[in-house]
Amino acid sequence: MVHLDAQSLRDREDVYEWYTTEIDSIPPAMRRLLEEHSGLSPDRVIPHIAEVVRRRLVHQTGLDASEDLPSIPLACVVADPRPRFSSLRFLNLNLSANPHYGDILHRLTTQSETLLDAGCCFGQDLRKLVFDGVPPRSLYGLDVEPSFLELGCDLFCDRDRMAEATFVSGNLLKDGDENADTSANPGGGLSQLQGSIDVIHASSLLHLFTWEEQVRAASRLVGFTKAKAGCMILGRQVGALEAGEYRGLHEGSSSFRHNVETFQRLWAEVGQMTGSKWKVDAQMDLEDVTPGVNLGQKWMEAGTRRLHFVIIRE
Repeated sequence: MVHLDAQSLRDREDVYEWYTTEIDSIPPAMRRLLEEHSGLSPDRVIPHIAEVVRRRLVHQTGLDASEDLPSIPLACVVADPRPRFSSLRFLNLNLSANPHYGDILHRLTTQSETLLDAGCCFGQDLRKLVFDGVPPRSLYGLDVEPSFLELGCDLFCDRDRMAEATFVSGNLLKDGDENADTSANPGGGLSQLQGSIDVIHASSLLHLFTWEEQVRAASRLVGFTKAKAGCMILGRQVGALEAGEYRGLHEGSSSFRHNVETFQRLWAEVGQMTGSKWKVDAQMDLEDVTPGVNLGQKWMEAGTRRLHFVIIRE
């Protein structure tokens, strides 16, 4: 069982369920964050989000900055299929909904620990942590797309307030810092993260890669953690009852979707490669992702379910 190839996806009418141009409402938690953390008036919240989204699409497509958001051609967005942005999923605060969030807050506010949001997009979960009392100096954000880090400061109107947080753009699959963009906080590339992190939030990240790439990316994440028991890596991602390699959304690409058993095997391999040992607690949702819910497009295969995980260093 495999994904449709990218061209077939672009030819499907139901791709519109992925790409969103209309913002009618936003989750209450995000609205509160934008009103109370960012200082936006209630009537400015949705227009402000729409303006930041428009700027991102203009940057991505090279279209005239005067284009209205709904007039930007769908094909320009589908050519770069990243649903976290194009379906406005960055408006969901995933980390604060995790059952371990209270424990993470305690660690960050009372024990001077650090957290990295790997694949942070606009840094929305980091802003929620700051809103809940975590000092920005304890927080790190990593994304492969540098414009997300810049637009995050625009979205949340907090460039000065987040000045002590560390934002890095880089590629987990490439060695060294030659592919890192640290313009948002020029303290160094990915190497500055080495051995510095107590908690890593890694949602919607590893499922982008093949098995071999996941081993490399996860090993890189392990290298970012402190060499002590209790370090945590947690998140959620797309999984499958029938684990295996699935065709990706870019031409010629593929990704590995896990069930609980294969995810545990992955981390056993990562542990061997890195000389570390991890306790893996992974669970899959009891029901398939359904059409119209988050990533539940009609073209998604039966047996597609969310995989939730918490991994603790022993």
